Amino acid sequence: MSNLLYPLQAPTIRMISQPLNIHSATSSGSSTPGLQAKATTAISLPEGVHAHQTDGAGSGTGSGIVTGDNDVESMLGEILSESEGRFLGMRSKGLGGIGFSDGNIEDEGWDESSDEEGLEEEALIARWRARKKHFFILSSAGKPIYSRYGDETVVSGYMGVIQAIISFFQDGDDTLKCFSAGKHRFAVVAEGPLYLVAISSMGESDSQLRAQLDALYTQVLSTLTLSQLSKIFATRENFDLRRLLGGTEVFLDGLSDAMTRGSPQILLSALECVKMRKHHREKINNILLKSRSSSLLYGLVIADERLVSVIRPKRHSLHPPDLQLLFSMLFNASTFRDGGEHWTPICLPKFNSKGFLHAYICFFRKEIALVLISADKDAFFEMREVKEVVVEQLEKTGCVEIVEEAVSRGRYTTTDVLPGTVIRHFLYKSRANVQFTMPSFEPHFYTVITRRRLMNLYQRLHSAVHAKNAHLKVHHCIRSSSVSLSWITPTFELYCVAGAGANRNALAKGATSIVNWVKREEERLFVIGGAMF
Repeated sequence: MSNLLYPLQAPTIRMISQPLNIHSATSSGSSTPGLQAKATTAISLPEGVHAHQTDGAGSGTGSGIVTGDNDVESMLGEILSESEGRFLGMRSKGLGGIGFSDGNIEDEGWDESSDEEGLEEEALIARWRARKKHFFILSSAGKPIYSRYGDETVVSGYMGVIQAIISFFQDGDDTLKCFSAGKHRFAVVAEGPLYLVAISSMGESDSQLRAQLDALYTQVLSTLTLSQLSKIFATRENFDLRRLLGGTEVFLDGLSDAMTRGSPQILLSALECVKMRKHHREKINNILLKSRSSSLLYGLVIADERLVSVIRPKRHSLHPPDLQLLFSMLFNASTFRDGGEHWTPICLPKFNSKGFLHAYICFFRKEIALVLISADKDAFFEMREVKEVVVEQLEKTGCVEIVEEAVSRGRYTTTDVLPGTVIRHFLYKSRANVQFTMPSFEPHFYTVITRRRLMNLYQRLHSAVHAKNAHLKVHHCIRSSSVSLSWITPTFELYCVAGAGANRNALAKGATSIVNWVKREEERLFVIGGAMF
């Protein structure tokens, strides 16, 4: 069956023959277990700053014997050679348990507000420095293009220093990818004439920070295209790109804030779908197919930042980064959510980074959008007619009410899946469909802080099983505040979190039950294949 989404560089799973010993990852210099750094050109940096080049935390690419979806309970018993009592003893002594120490995200100083109006310069700088995460985009000439926080008077000097450091390595025919300064991790991505930089004290791995920078770069390309960008800087190296990006900062801000809060979509490189009955989704698909016009390339119904339905040509799959870009633009900013009609050029870089498509966007309900994408820049009125027919048929057949009920009902809870389970939350990714599902954050993770801590733990679990030099299939982690598990196979990835002191066997049985439940509910949880024409 054809996939709806095209998985980019799906990792190969390699099974090793000897049992694995899980060990504490508290050594200095890296917050991620199993990551190896290699030395590179020396450079004089401020005290406490260490620079090195790294290959990142990519997935293993070696060949080997690949096993099926074995029972995680037996694998846990084989992998965890030490007694559970010893683990709990370590936790009670305040060693932070196995894998990762607590306290990565502190309550104090957490502030998502970007309102800096009326603050004195010293207060502005102090507040800017206190942020736990920053994103910068600058040109290779050191010209500021974007910063999530702070105005030009605050950030221009810092960008100049960053540009000088990157240029130093490039002059030595080397590439700077990351370095540390105190508790902060710096990740650098050079894309043609642009430098993208992430600064974080939130515990992400280098590869995760670079994935976030790639999402920002995709957002920039959606406005300009790679061809335009290359042509501009080939002509004028000192060009101020902010002139062309004016008005689109709101999309960069929305994306940056989502990644700071923690984005399962970007972490897993996958999309989430609205859970609904298969025949309801097929009814919506058929309405889109019957209403489409000759100029229509893609048609999507999206609700609450989750995919409901999609139609596409047989020879064209959709790439997760492109759809993540589209979803972020729709739901992380208020630009399109005014109930009106919008016709906007958009570059989907993974589809074609050198040209524009045109998107007709209409929120015909508060949380439900219809997106019709065409290669014809003059197809606005044609797409409007398609929209009118689609919305009329959706209302006539009761499909609008079905989607609204699914959105208002919210995500299922872990106890809906497993009554009485010790598992408080989980992420399940279908690797074949490049989609994921997760339960509601409530009742255990109902605040910004608790959700951010949960996402921080997921990032570390993800990094542990995808680290280049740590070919794990199952990773079990005991901390003072939680017990967690990551489990990867050729067909799925599962990350689940239980409360402190949860029994290992209960966690393993819960994980197995989740996998079985997803298999039974697969056609409701995921858009499989999509409707094609």
